[in-house]
Order: sequence, then structure tokens, then C-alpha cells
Amino acid sequence: MISRPKSSAELVEFVSRIFTKNLKFQTEVYAGYEIKSFELDYDITVHYSLADGLLVATLDRQAIKNCLDLRKNQQPSLDQNEYYRNLRSKLAFSGTKTFVYNNTKKMYESILNISRLIIKEEKFSDMERSLAAFKALKAIGYASYDDGSDLLQSRRLVMIDKKGLEPVYAKAYCSEPEENKTLQFVPDNTLVYYWANNMYLKSFWDIYFENQYLNDEEKESMKTSLEKEIGVSFDEVFQAFGNQFGLILTDINTGGLFPIPKLTFFVETANQDTTAKLMDSVTQKSGMVLQKEEFNDIKINYIMLPFGNDVQPAYAFFNGFCIVSINHLLIKDIISTYKNGDNITTDRDFLAVNKGLTDKNNNIMFVKFDQLIDKIKELVIFGRNMIVLKDQGEAEKAAVVISGVINPALDGLKMYRTIGSRTFTKEDEIEADIYYKIDR
Repeated sequence: MISRPKSSAELVEFVSRIFTKNLKFQTEVYAGYEIKSFELDYDITVHYSLADGLLVATLDRQAIKNCLDLRKNQQPSLDQNEYYRNLRSKLAFSGTKTFVYNNTKKMYESILNISRLIIKEEKFSDMERSLAAFKALKAIGYASYDDGSDLLQSRRLVMIDKKGLEPVYAKAYCSEPEENKTLQFVPDNTLVYYWANNMYLKSFWDIYFENQYLNDEEKESMKTSLEKEIGVSFDEVFQAFGNQFGLILTDINTGGLFPIPKLTFFVETANQDTTAKLMDSVTQKSGMVLQKEEFNDIKINYIMLPFGNDVQPAYAFFNGFCIVSINHLLIKDIISTYKNGDNITTDRDFLAVNKGLTDKNNNIMFVKFDQLIDKIKELVIFGRNMIVLKDQGEAEKAAVVISGVINPALDGLKMYRTIGSRTFTKEDEIEADIYYKIDR
């Protein structure tokens, strides 16, 4: 840790006050500077030094010495690092509240070097393979900004060497940003919305097998077993779906026997006939009878269950996507939204954080956070009511925790009214931006 205290005397007083006891300091002079140390409980020793007005503190004495060597001998420091300078120039400017830097390439190399020392040689290749996703990452930078308005921002940049990526990870990291047309059918009363364009099933399948360390015979056995279960071949599945997917949550109903999220998933279809074949196979294996209904020339398939209209699992093919929902009414809302144009992009809360959310991206997320917190509070009350039915004594204890701890914490989080985020790839980096609409 590096900081700039007002004076050394104030520093000692502050440290003593923090740990609420008289500390015994040991001093070592190194490279013309004093390194002070004091012991805490559990055999923890803190070392610190004041170097030209800067406080350097750590749990490792050698780390301080390395910093003092750089200071004394004027050796190249972090400020001369290419990755650091690049990220600092892009992220740190007027209004920056926080800046964080991580040399991911060096961290990856350090983990491998340590692994070589503690892992048996025959197991090292498995360890190296498990870290393959980080191999091409060079550095990560993060910054947060506060200009005093009701909109906070944070940004993360990941420097990446696309040519150095393992083939199975290349598509996930290198997807081109594209226009998000699903925004046109997302209702304006949506609580949570997520969309991404990097669903490459073949790549995910390969990554899964890479991390399972299965031989060819085991892979083939698992593949055959799964194909038997779903009723279509894996090659057909890979060809059936596109790369876009997401979810829409419009409400959580806590007024019934159990909470019911009004949740819808969607996935892009590349071959509707194969996708329909897969959905039919899954439905038939469940033993349920599909009901069919046509709405605005779109066929909606759903299953009648004895839980009312809120739980009627349904799916439909619409606008190039397979839409799967907890009930068919939500699919109707999606179709109607697309037809009438009153979608999420017209919503006031969405507009407040729309700083590129409607541009070309690789993924976006939108959350009406204060309203979601209200729903979570309703779930907490539902849970308390369930406890009341089982044990009145435990319910009273739960009520104290809820009123004294959980609710105040949730109410504090409601200062974040709305959150919007976007991620998109560039030539040699990935950028992620998050915007927070807050109550000051």
C-alpha cells in the first residue's frame, strides 16, 4: 500500500488508534530510509517506511526494500511500463476517483512459475491448460469517475494479444461488436435485461472438454449419451443456434404460494427447423402435452400446469430468435412491444444510463436497481413468513435480523437507482463501461 500522510507523527498516532493498543516498533535502516515494523495477533507483522513523504506499507519486508531500491537507484519503475502507461493515459484524467492496474501477463507467468515448483511434472500440463484463458491477456486497467452529477461511471480496459489466444478461446474474446436488434422487443417495464453476442456453442463445448481432462473414448461416450437424451446430434445443435442470447425479467410475483419470476430467455436461431425439433424432443420426454395459440401471426407453444397463468412454460419463434418464457403471456408482451414500438429504449430510466447501450456492442446489461431491491425485500418478507409457519421462535429472531440488518443494508443500496453496462472489443483490447444513476 502506498499513501501520502500529512506527517510521520500523525501516522504513528493513527496506527496506534486503529489497533487500540500500544505498539512496539522495531526499526531497520535500509538504503538511507527507516523501515519500521510492528506485530499484530496471529503472527502478522506489518512493515512500513516513509520515503520522501510517501508511506509504503506491506506484510513483506522485502517488498518495501524493492521499492526503496527503485527510489534510491532511480531504476525503471512502473511509470516506465508500456502497459501501465497505455492504460493510465486512456483511463486516468480529470474527474478520476479510482485507478487500478494489474499486469496480467506477469501475474500469469508468476502463477506458472510457482506451479512448476509445487505441482508434480505430470500434472503441470493440466494446470497450464486450466489457465489457458488468461494466456493472451497482457494487462487490465480500471477507473471510476465522479463529476458531482447524479451519474457515476466506471471503465475497465483489458489489453489482449488476440494472435496469442488459444483457438478454443478465440471466438469468445474476438467477437465483433454488432447491432443489438433485441432491444426492439424488450418491454419498457423490464427490471433486468441482458444481451450478448458471444454464444459459440462449439467453442464452449470444446472448452468444457478441455477442462474435464477426458480421453477420446470418454468424450465420445458422453457425447453419445447426451445426444440420446436430447434427440438430435451435437452437430445439429451447433448449427441450430446463432451467437446472440439474453434474458428479460419484468417482475417477481411474491403474492402466491411461492415467488414466481416473470422471466424470459431468448437465443438466436440459425436453423429454426432443427431448433423446433430439439424443443419438440425435450417436450415429448417431459410427458407434457403442448398447447398451441396464435398471436399476431406468431405460433406460441405452451404447457398448461395447475399453477394458474403465471406458470405456463412457453416458447415461440419470433424475429430470428427462439423465445422461452415462464408463461405465454410474457411472449405476447414481447410481440406486442415489437409491434407498437414502446420498447425499453423509450424508458426514462434506460435513457438516463444509455451512454452507448444502443451502439454496436458485445454485451449490454440494464437493471432498475432500486425496483429490484424492492423485489428482494419482498422475497425476504416471503422467507420470514415461511419461517413463521415452521417455528415462531426462529421467526422472531429472523424479524430482528431483517429489521436491524438486512432492510437497512438494502435501503442503502437503493441510492443506486439504475445501472447500465456495455462491453465491446477493439483491435487489441476489450472495454467495459458501467453507468450508475444515483440519488445524492
